[in-house]
Amino acid sequence: MFKFYPKDTGTRSTIRKFLSNNIKDKTEPSPEPPGSPEPPGSSRAGYLSGGTPLTPGDGYEYLVFINTGSLTVNTAVPDAQYLVIAGGGGGGRSRGSGAAGAGGGAGGFRIGTNIPVTSPLTITVGAGGAGVSNSDDIRGTSGSNSTLSTITSAGGGGGGSRAFSGGDAQGIPGGSGGGEGSQGTGSPGKGLGNDPPSSPPQGNDGGFNGYGGSLPQQNAAGGGGGAGGAGGDGSDNYFSGAGGVGAEAPGWDIPASYGTPGATSGRFFAGGGGGSTSSPATLTVGAGGAGGGGQGAVRTTSSGVSGTTNTGGGGGGGNRQSASGAGGSGIVIIRYSV
Repeated sequence: MFKFYPKDTGTRSTIRKFLSNNIKDKTEPSPEPPGSPEPPGSSRAGYLSGGTPLTPGDGYEYLVFINTGSLTVNTAVPDAQYLVIAGGGGGGRSRGSGAAGAGGGAGGFRIGTNIPVTSPLTITVGAGGAGVSNSDDIRGTSGSNSTLSTITSAGGGGGGSRAFSGGDAQGIPGGSGGGEGSQGTGSPGKGLGNDPPSSPPQGNDGGFNGYGGSLPQQNAAGGGGGAGGAGGDGSDNYFSGAGGVGAEAPGWDIPASYGTPGATSGRFFAGGGGGSTSSPATLTVGAGGAGGGGQGAVRTTSSGVSGTTNTGGGGGGGNRQSASGAGGSGIVIIRYSV
């Protein structure tokens, strides 16, 4: 004879709840192999260290090197991005009564992705080239290279002086080329940019002095090349060329303490130096290119302006009465998503 018991749903529910809360899976998760992708939501901040770290809130950590230093790889980052800018070239100086020195070229500007980094790694930040302080016909000194791993940006070329009295009007080639000094004939000519060649190009040519067979053009000078454009040519009546415009790093959230303003909201680097003028200030002198390029000297009233520090800008040209400007030092910035 069978006996039937009422269904005890309350007791069974209590047992199920107890088992759910007190019996856990003791299986340990397998460790991720080295180099595995980070799980969603994880942070990679601190994977690389060195320079000045910045986290502007755009999803990246930036490491800024304004001097030569060391990068340490704490955890591998295969997708690091880079901005490497060399030192700018110094402006040239001409001592003739109607002569004008040319602007220095900007330091090479190289930007890219997936840079291989190992630890420890020396980051080299190139110095700007010297200007000319004495009253002589001397070309500006070229800037020094900046390096990061396999990437080298070439220093900007020095600006030309003049073609007479032992001077040399030829602009010096470099990351961006120096401008041509006054009283040349278009041969030797401007300094070539993107030297040595890189792809995409790291810079542009300097400008010609504007010689056209008559005396006034002989007394103008070309501007130094910039990362975003060639240096301006000189023209009639002592009008010297402006420095070539620099370039920005598209999409990079670089603070206002680095670079200079430009045509867009980003920070600009590697502008060319402007050519000087030997005429009164009422006439046109070459402006420096956006991105730290220095303005050329105006007769008796101002010296050539040096390129802005840590922009790679070229120095402004000098003349008989006024010194030329030095090139600005370079900068190296690394960023990676965090």
